[in-house]
Amino acid sequence: MKNICIALFLFITISLNAKQVYVSVEAKNIQEAHIQFELIENPLMNELRIYRMNLRSEDMATYVLPVTRPQMVLVKHANAEFEVFLEPGKELTMKFNSADVLNSIRFEGEGGTNNKFLVDFQRYYDRPQKKKYEKGGLETILNRDVALYAEGYDIATFYNQLTENRQNQDKFLRTFNSSTPLTPKFKSFIQNHIRYNYEAGKLAYFVVNQGKMPASVVQQYWTKYQLLGGIDVNDSKAIDHPAFQNLLNAFIQYLYAENPFDVEDLSPVYYNFITKNLKGKAQSFMLTRLFINIKKNGGNLKFAQKKFPAFKRDNPYPEYTTLVEQYYGPDIVYVPEEVAPDFSAIHENGKRVRLSDYQGKVVYMSFWASWCKPCLAGFKKTYGVRKQLKDKGVVLLNICMDRTQSAWKNTMSKVPMPGENIFVENMEEVQRLYDISSLPLYHILNKQGRYTYLSENENRNIISEFEALINGN
Repeated sequence: MKNICIALFLFITISLNAKQVYVSVEAKNIQEAHIQFELIENPLMNELRIYRMNLRSEDMATYVLPVTRPQMVLVKHANAEFEVFLEPGKELTMKFNSADVLNSIRFEGEGGTNNKFLVDFQRYYDRPQKKKYEKGGLETILNRDVALYAEGYDIATFYNQLTENRQNQDKFLRTFNSSTPLTPKFKSFIQNHIRYNYEAGKLAYFVVNQGKMPASVVQQYWTKYQLLGGIDVNDSKAIDHPAFQNLLNAFIQYLYAENPFDVEDLSPVYYNFITKNLKGKAQSFMLTRLFINIKKNGGNLKFAQKKFPAFKRDNPYPEYTTLVEQYYGPDIVYVPEEVAPDFSAIHENGKRVRLSDYQGKVVYMSFWASWCKPCLAGFKKTYGVRKQLKDKGVVLLNICMDRTQSAWKNTMSKVPMPGENIFVENMEEVQRLYDISSLPLYHILNKQGRYTYLSENENRNIISEFEALINGN
């Protein structure tokens, strides 16, 4: 849910700087005394700022909006809604008849031609009215027409309609005729706006219709409909584009549709999706968004506190770290004295063991199941590293979450699993104790049986970090 702040301005006269935009408005035949501008000042905070300004009859009124990055801003007056493209440090003049805004509006100034194009583009192909699909604190935003297609059409019809819309939008951009050309920056912005929204719409079909088709069927459509269409979700240069940010939301929500979990708290699920499927600035951006949403929506603070220290250590973008720390205040402080919950299990040698039996050693816990393909692939991929850790004295505790011992033993006979292999009999209790919402799940315990964490840096040396834990107190 967006935070909404409303500001009422009359006439503003201050010096324009690089984080502001002058917007001048001349309205005739005024039907309503105000004009309203809606913009997102900080996409990570998802704060909708509403600036409601008084109009001056037959006179030019000039307002200053705090625009820190190129973006489309929603304008509302009388019965009209439209978006304008604003850039920091630029000026825009709009003139219209209040009784018929969309048919009478004219733009002047540095962005005049850009916004003439944008109003016409929205009128025919990209209406500013949106619909939001929220789950677990993430929102995917769709054009209202696209949302109706997704809700009402079968998948083949939907994709055909979506593709036809994309082709019409591209054609309108190519053939737009004006005595003054579109600025290169705006043209690039719109090209990406079309491209990112098209791919977000493709992904969002599965978000809108989640639960209506099996996850296995959803996975088959990734190739059939070329989801993401060659877009690099880790493109650091695209991260400031609002449509790209929306695409990232749609991507993470799609992954949940492809790998659904019946849990109330999606924070750990989203965290795993983000860390495993994104990297670089895209990963840092989405983790910051996740942390902010947890706090904003009254979510799992304990989870955020556990994950934030590693994020702070490894995140190369200090502005993201600072934003989380300022938003949380003291609530982000992690108390590292938590001992991992004890439980009992059956060892592969037939004896009953407890987690507390391994205190005094560094323990690497791997929760897995025979049906979990990523779990089994992980054992195979990391066999060499696991063998090294075992040889150095790390307890590799491989904890099976299958429902039957036969499935456990059959899988162990096929997949090499160095370490201590145990089978959990009271699976529901262990799921509750460890807040298990997805597999595989890994935890590291220090010699005192308390949770500890490695760095999440791509260039980390895992062996060295474990050696530091082994040699520590």
